[in-house]
Amino acid sequence: RYELFDATVRAQVLSRLHTETELRKALECEQLHVYYQPIIDTATGQPVATEALVRWQHPDHGLIPPLEFIPIAEETGLIVELGRYVLEQACEQGAAWQRQFALPLEMFVNVSAHQLANQLFPVEVAEIARRRGLLAGTLELEVTESVLMGEAGSSATVLNELDAHGLRLMLDDFGTGYSSLSYLRRFPLGGVKVDRSFIDGLGDNPQDAAIMKAIVEMCRALGLTVVAEGVETDTQLRQLRQLGCERVQGYLLCHPRPPEEITEFLNERLVTVTEAEGSASAYLKTARANVVRPSLPQRAVGSLRN
Repeated sequence: RYELFDATVRAQVLSRLHTETELRKALECEQLHVYYQPIIDTATGQPVATEALVRWQHPDHGLIPPLEFIPIAEETGLIVELGRYVLEQACEQGAAWQRQFALPLEMFVNVSAHQLANQLFPVEVAEIARRRGLLAGTLELEVTESVLMGEAGSSATVLNELDAHGLRLMLDDFGTGYSSLSYLRRFPLGGVKVDRSFIDGLGDNPQDAAIMKAIVEMCRALGLTVVAEGVETDTQLRQLRQLGCERVQGYLLCHPRPPEEITEFLNERLVTVTEAEGSASAYLKTARANVVRPSLPQRAVGSLRN
């Protein structure tokens, strides 16, 4: 037979192999770090949760964007070890903030299809949360529709077990899949995170506002919490608040930052917002004043999956 040699394909394969090798080393040498991004209550402006986001600080290449290593971690199965590391760090940090501020601040952690394929995963997660001291009912696990579509039967079993252990489940990137509504009744979900594609047009596109309003009202009727992702402007924040969206997350309020910087943000915001509560203008002014500016390139900001 005949085969054509393609130097470009070879280079891509070697690059991925090199990244896999380096990623294994990164897990061993503690080059991976967990950053956090606050989730804000729209009624009070108070932080009510944080999302854990992984970062790879390479000794030679600097900060490597998640898009360059998370897909490889998923393909090679390293995502299981990586996910466990993030979960351990997030639960420990979340428990520390709960003790420091005497509040049941929630912690959001992304989980992958590989993790959900393990029937023992619910027990493992519950044990990690308990051992790290996280308050019961304050760990939120984010799953995407693509994960649920893979093997709906086995996923449903694991998700039901997670729910039985008191672990809340959030449907991430809501609105981008093919069967969004069916998952709201098929799986034991506690809420949804609306994809940023529906947030971008708020203030400019009436259709996006109508869609967001429908999502909020539907989820309210089903008893589901709604979190809007990717909030970047005052207009978006104001309209989400008017539409009744309960929680928001995005660059306008705070960029993903190391735990010590988020501690400062939480300390200032939990005091400042109490004084400004009840005033919409004061709320927006406070939100703007507490924005944490990034020193990282925006392309490096992503979730555990991407």
